[in-house]
Amino acid sequence: PALLCACASGGEEVSCRACGLLWGESTMGDGSWIRCCTCSGTYHGACVGLSQRAVSGLANKWDCR
Repeated sequence: PALLCACASGGEEVSCRACGLLWGESTMGDGSWIRCCTCSGTYHGACVGLSQRAVSGLANKWDCR
């Protein structure tokens, strides 16, 4: 799965702020992840009510607030 946001960085431990599961440990929902471009928090799309299609359409624009 891709982490969809230009502000995504490599090498850091990434976990979902909603459920706490780490990147690579989870098969939550459809596997899509999104990063808030305001706070840089990462989330499973399913944990914040977004489908993979919605996540793709919101890349670089999604705000968790």
